[in-house]
Amino acid sequence: MNPTIRPTIDEMIKNSRLPHAILIDGGNADERSELAMYLASAFICDEGLPCNVCRHCQKIKSGSHPDVLVIDPESLNEKTFKIGAVRDVITDAYILPNEAEHKVYILKNSDKMNIQAQNALLKLIEEPPLYARFILLCESRASLLETIMSRVTPFNLGADNHALTDEYAQKAD
Repeated sequence: MNPTIRPTIDEMIKNSRLPHAILIDGGNADERSELAMYLASAFICDEGLPCNVCRHCQKIKSGSHPDVLVIDPESLNEKTFKIGAVRDVITDAYILPNEAEHKVYILKNSDKMNIQAQNALLKLIEEPPLYARFILLCESRASLLETIMSRVTPFNLGADNHALTDEYAQKAD
């Protein structure tokens, strides 16, 4: 995890100031996913800071927690994040959590969300159920609507160092 972001996030968690809607951009997909899972644990862990020991943290780590939902258009063989996927999130968001106090939605590749999907998500983020939390992951926030950006707390992981290394390796060849 990005060492400059972790202290900020941990301070927010300790002070119970973690926002309900977060955007993680930059870095590579693995770094974004790692931070998203850490935040999901922070929202759901019995201990406050992710302990990696409680049943909630263990289920999140194994990918089996019923209140942490990962939505990715690529897993549905879609190139874009369509409104149907967001409508499914909206419907599910109004169902109470199964085990935890919160329900966490991790929306991967949210920068591939079409305008209709972003507008539908905007309404949910503006007036969410008390227990719903949203983590949007994307390479670049440039394709997200300004209204979405104004309602999320962004965390930028910086440039994808692995991509830069690959790019330089290709040029060297």
